[in-house]
Amino acid sequence: MNVARVVDFLVDDPATKVIGLFLETVHDAALLAAAARRALAADKPIVAIKIGASETAARAAEAHTGSLVGDDRVFDAVCRQLGIIRVASIEDLVFTAALLARLGHVRDRRLGLVSISGGVCEMAADQAEHAGVAVPRLAPETRDALRQILPAFGTPNNPLDVTGGAMLDASLFARSLPVFGADPSIGLVACFMDVPDTPEEIAGYRGGIVRQIGEGFRASACASVMLSVLSRPVTEAGRVLLEETGITYLGSGVQHGLGAIGRAFAWAERQERGVPALAAPPVPATERPASEHATLALLGSRGVPVVPLTLARNAAEAVAAAASLGGPAVLKVASPDIAHKSDIGGVLLNLKGPEAVAAGFDRIMASVRAAKPDAAIDGVLVGPMRTGGGVELFVGVLRDPLWGPAIAVGLGGIWVEALRDTAIRLLPVSPAEVLEMFAELRGTKLLDGYRGTPGIDRAAAAAAVARIGDAALALGPALASLEVNPLRATATGAEALDALAIWNEDC
Repeated sequence: MNVARVVDFLVDDPATKVIGLFLETVHDAALLAAAARRALAADKPIVAIKIGASETAARAAEAHTGSLVGDDRVFDAVCRQLGIIRVASIEDLVFTAALLARLGHVRDRRLGLVSISGGVCEMAADQAEHAGVAVPRLAPETRDALRQILPAFGTPNNPLDVTGGAMLDASLFARSLPVFGADPSIGLVACFMDVPDTPEEIAGYRGGIVRQIGEGFRASACASVMLSVLSRPVTEAGRVLLEETGITYLGSGVQHGLGAIGRAFAWAERQERGVPALAAPPVPATERPASEHATLALLGSRGVPVVPLTLARNAAEAVAAAASLGGPAVLKVASPDIAHKSDIGGVLLNLKGPEAVAAGFDRIMASVRAAKPDAAIDGVLVGPMRTGGGVELFVGVLRDPLWGPAIAVGLGGIWVEALRDTAIRLLPVSPAEVLEMFAELRGTKLLDGYRGTPGIDRAAAAAAVARIGDAALALGPALASLEVNPLRATATGAEALDALAIWNEDC
C-alpha cells in the first residue's frame, strides 16, 4: 500500500484530525493530489516533510527507493496549491501536527504573546514576524486594565511581560490572562512556560505557576496555548499536571512553537479560500506547431492575446508588412531550429522607414546564415515595436515526471535567468490562482508600478497566463515544454511577444 492510498483512507477516518507524512517519493501523484483536495475541503490538515530538496538528496532517495523523486520546486507548488503544509524538519512536523490536532482551525489569527521574561517576549516577537504572524497592539482600555494588575515596574504591551513578580505571586498570570485575552485585537494567546518534570517540582512554585496559567486560560474567552521556552519532552508527571489544568501545551520551544502557529494560521487562511475548482479539459489541439509564428498563432486561437506578426520571405515583403503597421517595426528570424534568436543577430528593434526595414531583413539573413548555416530559415517575422512601458513576464510550461504538466510565471526577458524568481502551479490554473502566483514573486511590487512607472492590469495578465496553460494542456503529452517570453503586461492588457514549443521526439 502506498502513501497516497493511506492518505486517501485517512481523509475519511473520523478519528484522524491531522495527517502527517514523511515522503521520499510519491508513487501515485494523481491519487495523492485528489486526496489532498478532499482533505482541504474536509478541513483536515496534511503536514508533510519530503526529502529531495537538493540534488544530492534527490539522488540518494532515487537510489534508496528505486523511484523518481521529481522536481522539488513542483512538489513545493503542489503543497501551496492543494493546502499541504510543508515543513523542513521532523520537529516542525510533530509540533505543527500536534498544534493543529489540539486547536483545530483557528478562525481569528491575531496573536497575543505572554511570558514571565522580557527577553523571551522579544524572542517570541522576532519569531512571530519571521513566521508571518501579526502581533497587534493592545487597545488603550486593555492597557489601562493591565496596569491595575501588573507590578508598578511592568509595562502592558503585546508581547506581555508579566514580570518576574510572578515568581512571588503566580496569580499575576490568572489575573492578567483573561484581561489580555479579552482585547478585541487578539484571537489566540500563546503563553511561554515550561512544564515541570518531577512530582517535587509540580508540588512547588513551578507547578503553582502552571496551575495559575491554567486558571487564567479557563477564565479567558480567547483560544490559548502554552509553549515551552526550550524544546523538551513531557514526563508522565507533567502530563498529569496538564490534564489537571486542561492546558493545551507544546514542548516545542520558542522557534518551533511560533513556526507551528504561523503554519497553522497560513493553513487556515488557505482552507478558507476554498478548494481550486477542477477545470474541464480543453479541446485537444490537432496541430503541432514547430515555429514561433505557428506557436503564437495557436495561442491566439486559444484566446491568448498575441502580437500581430507577418512572415516575410524577402526584403520587399518585409517592407510591405512594416508599412502596414503605421510605426516602427521589429524583425525576427523565423526558424524552427533557432531558439535564442538575439544571440546570433536574429532580432532587430525599432526599425523606421522602408530602407531600414529592407536593410534589416538582409542583415538578419546574413547574420543567421553565418552563425547557423544548417538551420532551416522560413523568413523573417515583421511586427510592431511595442513601447510605453509595461512589465515583461515569463510563462513556461514543463512536464514533471511525477505530477505532470505545471506552469511557471516570473519576471521575463533577461530577468528570468538572472533572478530565478518564479512561482509554479500544476495545470490547469484559474486566473485567481495566477493572481496568487503573482503575489508570491519577490518582484511582485514591480507589477504595481515602480518609481513612476504604471502598474500592470494583473487580472488581464492572469487571464492570459491561464489561457497559455490551457493551450499547453490541449497540445497533449507530446509537448515537452512551452515558453512565452516575454508576455508583455501593461496597464491596459497583456500580449505574448514570443513563444516556443518543444516536443518529445518519442511521442
